[in-house]
Amino acid sequence: MKLNKNYLAMIISGLLGAIFCFILFSNIIDYNNINWIYQDYVDNADTFAHHIGWEFFRASPWVFPIGIISNLGYPIGIPITYTDSIPLLAIPFKLIRNWLPQTFQYLGLWILLSYILQGVFGYLLSKLIFKNKITSIIASIFFIVSPIMLYRTGIHTSLTSHFLILASLYLVIRPHQALQSWHWGIIMCLALLIHPYFLFMIGPLWLADLFILLKDKKATTQKIIYQNFIIIFIIIIVAYAIGLFYIGAAAGEGYGAFSLNLNSVFSPQNYSKILPNLLQQRQQDDAFNYLGVGVIALFFTSVFIIIKQKNKILRINFSKWFPLLFALLLLTLVAITNKIYFGNYKVIELDLPLVLKEILGIVRASGRIFWPVYYFIIFLALYGLRYLKTKYCLILLILFLALQIFDISGALKAKHELFSSNNWTSLLVSPIWQTLPEKYTHISYIPNFNIAHQQYVSLDLFAIKNNLTLNQGYFARVMKGGGIQVKKQIDDLKQGIVNPKTIYIFAYDVKNYLPLNNINQNYQLLYIDGFQLLLPN
Repeated sequence: MKLNKNYLAMIISGLLGAIFCFILFSNIIDYNNINWIYQDYVDNADTFAHHIGWEFFRASPWVFPIGIISNLGYPIGIPITYTDSIPLLAIPFKLIRNWLPQTFQYLGLWILLSYILQGVFGYLLSKLIFKNKITSIIASIFFIVSPIMLYRTGIHTSLTSHFLILASLYLVIRPHQALQSWHWGIIMCLALLIHPYFLFMIGPLWLADLFILLKDKKATTQKIIYQNFIIIFIIIIVAYAIGLFYIGAAAGEGYGAFSLNLNSVFSPQNYSKILPNLLQQRQQDDAFNYLGVGVIALFFTSVFIIIKQKNKILRINFSKWFPLLFALLLLTLVAITNKIYFGNYKVIELDLPLVLKEILGIVRASGRIFWPVYYFIIFLALYGLRYLKTKYCLILLILFLALQIFDISGALKAKHELFSSNNWTSLLVSPIWQTLPEKYTHISYIPNFNIAHQQYVSLDLFAIKNNLTLNQGYFARVMKGGGIQVKKQIDDLKQGIVNPKTIYIFAYDVKNYLPLNNINQNYQLLYIDGFQLLLPN
């Protein structure tokens, strides 16, 4: 059977994404390699949290909702979504856990798949601009080498799933005459099962698509309500099944701290060989949205070409795209937040009602919400080249792509080297550790999870290996009731009351929680491998 040329071009773009990933990250794709996850470097606490969430989930019994990790955050438990462990993979892999190798990680496999799909949907978006397939394939590479995706790779694995954004933009922009409810339903459910942040990026695009269809009278209000009610109902069921409505879950706080700086698209944060770093607020590094010199130059070139083609541009009906542009504007405003900064200068801070602050606290890392706008800017940067002859279009694409890759080449090299070393070793060397699982079934961190990266890596892996439950972890959200449980443990300790099956590990001086006159024969204090332990009996 002859393969459709369009499908072949999509496959080629996907392969380009795979090749890019293999060149940079071949070391992390191996499902047996977990050393890169345990390494101690900036931001790797998140990567380890993603993996240890899977390890605890794998070892925990099945409960309902099925996405609850019952042996982590014990005794309340924690939804696997809150460890960013990608439920889409974790749940099916747990079903076959008895057949998986003892050492197994899927974070690298997901990164590979994300780059493949980034290439595929980058091609589909580019095909909306260019008729020529080779041109579209080359244009798709701009999406594959996206600095914001590279930035998240190996740090926030679930957040490398930028193909969800590209797929959503494709659904809105592509010519269509009917509702795409099931397409949106699939994308929204995938977002839930990968990382809920994508819901807040994709949701406004979904609404924009509905308004465009309604405005153009391609769907009735009744049909839109009926079909999308079913989709929303399915989304709610999926969210409940993975534990998003779990009683222990609490909303995030700090909306405005991780905001989008007005200079973000031009601020490289050490990702450019050409442009200098620009001043930003300390926590705004999470709002990294650098476009790259190649894309910036391409964008202004496209603007120039479009201005020269004003007669053709004026014939385009832009009013049909107002819902999309409004959605992108809304996402930008949410990303910027009420604390508006240009560099280190605070332009203005707006007072928000308390209720609105609590709602927006769900997306406290608000700078990420700009990503759909970011990719739409790349789409616009490519758009102006459609008015050129294919030969000149290809020349400019290759030149600007080379400029883009050169600009971020230092970051590409740094990322590659970061994940090429395998030097992790456990801090738990004392033989005493091996005797503890015979007497104890639970570990409690007191008062909270405030210890160094290598320390909690070693302790968490010790808990997993010996099937011990753990009271705290590095979670995306604080759990309601978790603080109450810890406070109760502290109050009990101050009265000399201990659980005989619990190993207590203190982050601060144990004297703060256990006055010396309370020490008795019921427990002993040990200082082992840099840890303060209280051992009952």
